[in-house]
Amino acid sequence: MAALMGVFVLYAGCWVVCEKKVVYLTFDDGPSKNTPAVLEVLKKHNIKATFFVVGEQFQYFQNELKELLESGNPVHIHCYRHSNWIYGSQDNYCSDYKKCKETLKSYGWQET
Repeated sequence: MAALMGVFVLYAGCWVVCEKKVVYLTFDDGPSKNTPAVLEVLKKHNIKATFFVVGEQFQYFQNELKELLESGNPVHIHCYRHSNWIYGSQDNYCSDYKKCKETLKSYGWQET
């Protein structure tokens, strides 16, 4: 929906006029070997992004996770195991989510 003075966006369940163009940048499935390079580009251009992380990656990319957590970019839970198993039942999903949450907390992450 276009407005004369801006663009309508859905925010908290309500349509509001946004006076400037906004982009929400997200990254999934990290951390990975690419995380430092991504963070460097974001920092260089003063851009923030939200990262949705996979818990089973933490053990392989501990330094990258630490750098991500210290970067000031929002970090949120994607899943612990990136597999179709988590979609088999609500219990599977909740169990996987909780495992990722607890593992992420053990690395210093604070829920926001």
